[in-house]
Amino acid sequence: VDYAGLPAAAPGEALQVTVSVEGRVPEGALLTVDTPPGWTAVPNSARVDSVHRHIPLTLHAPRDPQAWPMRNLFTLQLGAETVIEHTFGVAGAGLWKLLGVYYDAVPDENDPVQRRRRFNQHFVRLEHAYLPEPEPDVERLFADWSRKLGRPALLPSYEHEIDLSRQAARAVLCLPVARPGIAGGARGGPGDRQQRCLPPVPERRKGSRGG
Repeated sequence: VDYAGLPAAAPGEALQVTVSVEGRVPEGALLTVDTPPGWTAVPNSARVDSVHRHIPLTLHAPRDPQAWPMRNLFTLQLGAETVIEHTFGVAGAGLWKLLGVYYDAVPDENDPVQRRRRFNQHFVRLEHAYLPEPEPDVERLFADWSRKLGRPALLPSYEHEIDLSRQAARAVLCLPVARPGIAGGARGGPGDRQQRCLPPVPERRKGSRGG
């Protein structure tokens, strides 16, 4: 099985894989795909012969699962009388709850960089806690921002990091996030919180082009 990209997905995403069959197989043998609960494979079956030995599949993750496992196993079966099985997996991306987008409306007059960038209209202080500590109301903030966005305010993490540039570009923002804990291989229970900030956009010099 060859993956077209990272072998990981977040809820509602799809990824491409190619199943390659080697060796001698009966002409017209049927290849079937058994998916984890909630997942679908397109196609979920295909005929294999001397010409058709590389079968592309699209794996669709469930859009709104009740639980989100970190391990999702798929089983390939080939043949009828003598069945050959092969198992491969897709990692469930880590999910962080977005607790808001926060910034300062005016620059810090003691910061020369912020004074030069006064017309940005938003600024951040990396050392400042934008949410009340020590225990902000995570569930209320998550519900509020989910309502504002019109979808669950979740940020995926594919390789133990959050790519904030996928969520907002050309901005200076602080995004507090909370990660549910891991229980029994599924996401759930208490977790930890962090505050992630997008870096500022490099200053443009006079006469430079920009959108």
